[in-house]
Amino acid sequence: MQFNLDPYRKWAWLRQEWVLQGDKEKQRWFDNAQIAVKELWETEYKGRWPVEMLPPPARKERNPDPAFDRQREHKRIRIDAPVSAADLYDQYISTGRLHDEQAGCDEAIAYWLSRYDSQRDFARFALDLFAISL
Repeated sequence: MQFNLDPYRKWAWLRQEWVLQGDKEKQRWFDNAQIAVKELWETEYKGRWPVEMLPPPARKERNPDPAFDRQREHKRIRIDAPVSAADLYDQYISTGRLHDEQAGCDEAIAYWLSRYDSQRDFARFALDLFAISL
């Protein structure tokens, strides 16, 4: 199911172009496909290749000022907090599609390659699905 991971199409495009009003068989297939893709993400990819967030190199302060210790501590706590605990698939699916009438498979693959370092497990999921020829 490449369509749902193509940022120019997502599930909305497939629903609009393929699922016809009143066609219960296509609607059932569409619903099952959404469930199957989500299940595949959760069982085979989610959390499998997490991105390692390396701490920035420690900088030595010349003359530490105790008056600013609390501010420095506050900054460090905020920086060390996890980026997001949200499920990447749910987050992606809930956002709008990118709009580019000329976009095709190459652009979608470039989109996921550009996210490989920041969303490794989700990018691998998308790229693996694009590798399946239809």
